[in-house]
Amino acid sequence: MKGEKEKLDEAADDVRQAINSMDSNTAILESRAAQIKRNLEDAVSSPKNLEPSAIESIITPGESVSEKIIKLAAKYRALDECMSSVKKGFEKGVIDLEKFLSTIRELASKQHKQLSKMQRLQKYMCPEP
Repeated sequence: MKGEKEKLDEAADDVRQAINSMDSNTAILESRAAQIKRNLEDAVSSPKNLEPSAIESIITPGESVSEKIIKLAAKYRALDECMSSVKKGFEKGVIDLEKFLSTIRELASKQHKQLSKMQRLQKYMCPEP
């Protein structure tokens, strides 16, 4: 009987800890939502705040890892656009085949590194059970 009661007490403690953790996470999310709402309201109130240069003041990542993922994703996309531009240059005859291939290889290598870094950070943020 005592062993079962202890197990039930431990399970109840685990549930209480999980509830406290969820309450803490909920409070953090509500705080972030309120901050984003204020930033968005400020941005909409002034046309100057809607310029592309002001976007960083509207959208702020919640933690440093999220900020790193956003920057890596932006670099990944920029490299993709560079490869598209190089391809167009090759198709129009502005770039010769050797230069095209070496540039694409270099950009693809950089892009792969960005993707690998993003995946490692995502695994860090969301570890598998």
